[in-house]
Amino acid sequence: MTKRLNSTYFGIFALAILAAMPFLMALANPPAVETAKPVARPSPSPTPPTTYSGHIVYTAHGTLHIFNLATSSDTSLGVSGVNPKFSRDGSMIVYQNGGIWIMNSAPAYSPRQLSPTGGTPSFSPDGTQIVYNDSGIWKMNADGTNKTHLTLSGQQPSYSADGTQIAYNTAVGGVQQLFVMNPDGTSARQVLTSGAVIDTVWCPGLKVVMGVLSGRNYQLSTYDPNTPGSLTTLTSSSGDNFEPSWSPDASHISWTSMARPSGIWVMNADGNNPQLVIAGGRQGSWGP
Repeated sequence: MTKRLNSTYFGIFALAILAAMPFLMALANPPAVETAKPVARPSPSPTPPTTYSGHIVYTAHGTLHIFNLATSSDTSLGVSGVNPKFSRDGSMIVYQNGGIWIMNSAPAYSPRQLSPTGGTPSFSPDGTQIVYNDSGIWKMNADGTNKTHLTLSGQQPSYSADGTQIAYNTAVGGVQQLFVMNPDGTSARQVLTSGAVIDTVWCPGLKVVMGVLSGRNYQLSTYDPNTPGSLTTLTSSSGDNFEPSWSPDASHISWTSMARPSGIWVMNADGNNPQLVIAGGRQGSWGP
């Protein structure tokens, strides 16, 4: 009789364990943060093709330069600064140098200060507004008037191509994450949980391009804030890949690679055909 009872209890216990297995496995394997879909990459070429057009404004040793992609000619603007950004029509450059400055992209450059503080500025698509970070996100008119505080935290803001949204990154639990808000600062929301995010750039692309920490290095990635699961890695080199910019038609991306040879590289928007175009350059912005 005792042996029969022990067998019966053992059978019931075994069935209970089997029934609980899915729940126990879920506890042991919680959902992970979104990871990018890897894309196969060809070997890079150091020779830029002749099909690129437009200009890249960038910084080298603290001085602003403009590189002509069609002719490979380089012009030093003789102006100190970092984090330059072209206006969408290419006529103006906004940059950081002990505050926010603006200048013409052709002589006479006529640099003038818009704000004594702040950094990483960028234009709205129509060129009438500038967003920047200064203990949170701010915006102002392109002449420096009407400064408006949009958020109490965040950095590296960038307008969407249609001007209806602003992307930026801010800390969540000590890790920079991607956020989106309306141009007036309302409806701020986190749209992605991933590795640490840096250098968020949206306009004129349909997707945000940014650096996302993967292991010990930042890798360039794109993400559509309206499409969960769309995070895609574009680079895979051992050095940091960041400081991106869309080409004016959003068909290509320029970025800084710290892998050898370091400098500003250009690739297709899907990450294919990477080409070194400006050896030693940093923080490029691609304009017409």
